[in-house]
Amino acid sequence: MPSMLLRSVIVVAGLTVALMASTSVAEADSAQATIDDLQAQGYIVAINWVDGNTGAPLGTCHVVAVHNPDDSGGDATTATTVYVDLACPRQQAPVGIGVGIGF
Repeated sequence: MPSMLLRSVIVVAGLTVALMASTSVAEADSAQATIDDLQAQGYIVAINWVDGNTGAPLGTCHVVAVHNPDDSGGDATTATTVYVDLACPRQQAPVGIGVGIGF
């Protein structure tokens, strides 16, 4: 019996570590990080909200695509605009529970 408990604890600990690792990877690839990187390279960034809540913080969104209509391959010092397609979490409607007594 203790062996079964020990295996369960090890499995749960492993899943916890895997979840934490995947969360940090997702945060590193957030829309905000991508936009910051493009701006640091000298690009002007325009956002296309393609899915979800347009008012969501950029850190909660992910990049669907990056479009550069100027494919000349030159440097970004000429103020090239790139378009970033974002998908963000959908806004959830408030949920409430009500209790009433009628006569």
